Amino acid sequence: MSTTPHQDDETNFMRSPYMPSTRAGTPKGLSEYSNAPTPKTPKSRTYSPDAIRRVTEYAPDASIALIGMRGSGLSTLAVLASSTLGFRVLDADQYFYKVTGLSRAAYKAAHGISEYRQEELQLIRTMLFDNPTGAIIVCGPGAVEGKGKEWLTEFAKEHLVIYILRDAEDIQRHLRVFDLDTIRNLIHRATPAYRRLSNFEYYNTSDTSLQKSDTSPTRGDLSPSALALKNVEKDFLNLIHGIVRRDDSYGKYKARHSLSCLPLISRSYTYALSIPLTTLTSVVSELRDIDIEADAVEFTIPMSTLCEDEHGLDGMTADRISRQVSVVRKNICIPVIYHVNSYDMQQVNVDEYFRLLDHGLRLGAEYLCVDLAFDTAKIQTLISSRGQTKIIGHYSASDNGDDGWDSPKQWAMVQRAHTLGCDILRVCKKATSLADNFAAQHFVHRVKASQQYTIPIIAYNTGHLGRMSCYSNSILSPVTHLLIRNLAPDCPSNSLLTVKEAQKATFASFLLDDQFFGIYGNNTSQSLSPAMHEAAFKLLGMPHHYNIYTKDSMDDLFEMVKDVKFGGASITAPFKTAVIPRMDFLSDEAKAIGAVNTMICLKAPTMDSLLDRNTSGPTVALFGENTDWIGIHTCVQRNLSPINAVRRRTTGLIVGAGGMARAAAYAFLRLGIKAIVVYNRTRSKAEELIKQFKSQGRSTNRHDEASFPGSERTSQSPDRIVDPAFKILDSKKDKWPEDLSLPTIIVSCIATKDVDGTCSVDTSLPEDWLSSPTGGVVIELSYTPLETPLLRQAKQLADRGWIAVDGLQVLPEQGMMQCSPYPGKIFATQIAIYPRLLSIYPRTEIFITIICQGSVQQFQILLYIFNYHHVMVANDNYPLGQGHGGFQMSTSKDMNDTSSNLPQVMDKKQFFIFGHNISHSLSPTLHNAGFQELGLPHHYQIHESENVDQSVELIINSPDFGGASVTFPHKLQIGKLLHSVSEQGQNIGAINTVVVQERDGQRVLYGDNTDWIGIRRCILKSGSQDFTSSSALVLGAGGAARAACYAIKTLGFRELIVVNRTLSKAEELASKFSELKTRAFSTLDEAEKVGDADIRLIVACIPADDLGEDRVPSGLFSKLGQGVLVEMAYRPQVTGMMKVAQRNSGWKVYRGVDVLEEQAYAQFELWTGKQAPVETMRIAMQARVASA
Repeated sequence: MSTTPHQDDETNFMRSPYMPSTRAGTPKGLSEYSNAPTPKTPKSRTYSPDAIRRVTEYAPDASIALIGMRGSGLSTLAVLASSTLGFRVLDADQYFYKVTGLSRAAYKAAHGISEYRQEELQLIRTMLFDNPTGAIIVCGPGAVEGKGKEWLTEFAKEHLVIYILRDAEDIQRHLRVFDLDTIRNLIHRATPAYRRLSNFEYYNTSDTSLQKSDTSPTRGDLSPSALALKNVEKDFLNLIHGIVRRDDSYGKYKARHSLSCLPLISRSYTYALSIPLTTLTSVVSELRDIDIEADAVEFTIPMSTLCEDEHGLDGMTADRISRQVSVVRKNICIPVIYHVNSYDMQQVNVDEYFRLLDHGLRLGAEYLCVDLAFDTAKIQTLISSRGQTKIIGHYSASDNGDDGWDSPKQWAMVQRAHTLGCDILRVCKKATSLADNFAAQHFVHRVKASQQYTIPIIAYNTGHLGRMSCYSNSILSPVTHLLIRNLAPDCPSNSLLTVKEAQKATFASFLLDDQFFGIYGNNTSQSLSPAMHEAAFKLLGMPHHYNIYTKDSMDDLFEMVKDVKFGGASITAPFKTAVIPRMDFLSDEAKAIGAVNTMICLKAPTMDSLLDRNTSGPTVALFGENTDWIGIHTCVQRNLSPINAVRRRTTGLIVGAGGMARAAAYAFLRLGIKAIVVYNRTRSKAEELIKQFKSQGRSTNRHDEASFPGSERTSQSPDRIVDPAFKILDSKKDKWPEDLSLPTIIVSCIATKDVDGTCSVDTSLPEDWLSSPTGGVVIELSYTPLETPLLRQAKQLADRGWIAVDGLQVLPEQGMMQCSPYPGKIFATQIAIYPRLLSIYPRTEIFITIICQGSVQQFQILLYIFNYHHVMVANDNYPLGQGHGGFQMSTSKDMNDTSSNLPQVMDKKQFFIFGHNISHSLSPTLHNAGFQELGLPHHYQIHESENVDQSVELIINSPDFGGASVTFPHKLQIGKLLHSVSEQGQNIGAINTVVVQERDGQRVLYGDNTDWIGIRRCILKSGSQDFTSSSALVLGAGGAARAACYAIKTLGFRELIVVNRTLSKAEELASKFSELKTRAFSTLDEAEKVGDADIRLIVACIPADDLGEDRVPSGLFSKLGQGVLVEMAYRPQVTGMMKVAQRNSGWKVYRGVDVLEEQAYAQFELWTGKQAPVETMRIAMQARVASA
């Protein structure tokens, strides 16, 4: 019996892409494997991960293949990752249909199993080897069997092939077929083959806490389902970025300030949270609700608990490890150190040990420990296939006296790790006295002083007596967490210090120095920054202090710089720009935005001193950074649903043109948004903003060193961001630009005040600007009042997908990243502080709520009234001066107008065109002109996607959806979302129009086809009538050709001739119109030579580039002297076929735009029930064509 998976057909599993077999139907069967029995799942199965080796480095644009069981989420993962990576999605099922015109089941029924296999294999080869770059390929069944396995193996030599795993319960829930035992058996049989054919794997775990949540989103947060997808997207992209290091898209996806580019080994006093596999289950779900404080998590696998039987590392054990690593990553979101502990075994199976390590490489672990005591050849083999994983050479010294820190064995391990090519050396030893701790420090010092080895060294002692060495060690010291101590009191790591304990000890031992920081500006008395930074310092055990400085000049700032304990400051208006000339170094971000909001005091004249902070001493240089943009970037990424992920046509709207608007523009650029609209009444200010980002200035660094030592700078820096297309709106009365998609990301940068409980500025926007069918995210940077008119407006549109984000969610994001450069601590979960100030009295405690990625934890921070005498309290007047925190007051009169009464939302319907590569479509011009002429409030817009994905489904299910035009490839797929399809749609096999109907009080989605109507009307306009004795020729065999054949049938032509270079497809199309006499040819020359055919109609349905003038037989047109040519191609305006036809005066020629017009009029009438205003729509389109 075969052990490789099959998907022989989809007869009962996937409906035809266009047939109306109702959405309510439930799949009744699955034929994913042939002859698959359903015995109980055996206890173990073979583990075979080593057939395909990993390479050291993959090309950044190398295509990625996904393989796995149906229902594991391959297609969803591909779509989620594609927009950030800038890759296209190639789905095997859709590709099969696109090429053959039939589903797998239909093709098999029509051509037999043998020909189906041949066609499938050919398409697999084409998908893999014709798309070596820029694609995420969702492989079908043929890729993991027979010849397909050989091709996939060859493809994997230079490409990622990722095996996607999922829990059997989730697969069954998705497929809704079979019982769990059957699903588990299918997984059991398929997994060995999938592992042999892949070089990495990803466990697609479901977030059960979100699935079970029945609470409504608060403050406009994402719904549980959208948030779950967002978490999956983040996790999967982190895996890909970690393997490939695609820094361009990584910079687009993650907001990182300059210092966060530094690798962990370059930072001082970093920590690794140690969690054994045996403890993980009881604590991991709780760890997601708090800040971890550590920089990495060490996932420890005890061999003694995994390899108790003779099977060793079997498939089920590998699955368990993969799942647990995935759970750690999703819940803790920091780099993983993969460590297999063999010291608890008397006799170690070396092969099993290295198979466990190889499995860690398959999971894309950021760090992997290998025991240096094992065989050199095996370690070298492991390191040669590590990819981007950093290897930690680990050595645990014995307890006997001849293996102390001064022993030659320790020096031998340094040399061994260096020779093998390890990235880091870790040496540990159980302490027998406190003197061992000083010996460990001395060992590290001696290695560094020798200058013989540059390998970073982690050195510490274990046990209660060794805790001193753990906090004095500066690289990835092992730590525990209070939660682990409470929930798993028997955990071996509980003898370790927590991060807070280690930090306190480090400062108390004078290894690091306390410093003071502050916020500096002319209106800072009410700033929330001190509360944020003091909370962070307290959380991390740092004795630093953060003060308020309200000043009218910069003189006092540079006096403070002379204080040896001054570490830096947050810079606010009006000094963000004025401080730039005084900086010795500027980050790329600060240069691009043209402002500094973070100043760091350097204790050495080079950038190297950034690695040695928390140290007192004279300031000899100043570094300027900007983190304002990070708060915006992070809040967009956190709240933007996957449906609205940034794509080529994504549009962002910035309200305002001041300093924070510049930060917003930079955030948009880093997000990859290429269409940016700036709304500001003073056009000159908007133009200045645009000019700044159209031409970035040169470096202002006054020293030679301009980059961070050891940094991993993203290539998404300002000088490598593609120039976006900017547009300006001067008034709320302006219509949204027709050539741009409606905005899905809106950032308001207007300063506001709370005046007697009312917002001082009307920040609301026109309803038309908020008409995105999939909603989006609205970010308000001001937080007085907390709910502005714009946020209130967005919350009212929550049921249409809009997410409202207030300023108190943005402020902490940039504030915490701003805090990171000061003490040198990069926050693991980017703590956000959201004040819930209960009351304010002298010397009273205020509760500050800490929000860690959507969860809540409270800290009590003692705040004194003389420092916070104007703290914002609910309903209190909290004035925000011009320029506070970088906000600038707009001069726009529109901003101060009271909002007008908005029309009822349901009176207006949204219409769309669905398709791929449709950015230049003329349909919006046509239909919007028609709506306007008839006084209808509707709007027509472009929605571009590679296929019919979740975004399309969301749009058509929206209550304000009115209908849609559908083009390729969606017209072959949209039927699965509809309730019924017209007879024409079924006969043609494609749907180009979606109509919303009311039937018996129910909303019904109905599919139709008007392409044939457009062709038919053009033919009839020619005046020709002698059809019954004439022949019609159709060139092509795709969707448009089907529509042409249907139109020809309705007109009563005597004969239909189909020409297509693949003769079998021409014959297949002709056979569907048996009412007519039909013939099929592979070339036009063959058709021309037919003596008994009176061809008076030619419909060309192939790209114009495929048929030059020299390839069109002139006899086709000169033979009878008159006839009709319908050229379906839009571009060029005059094709080769048209040129030949126009030489014969008796032939009338109709272009693709003529057909487009006619079919659009038919669509308009189906949607509105009104006669289309043809003349108005035609004039609008002609004007658009003329201006193109």
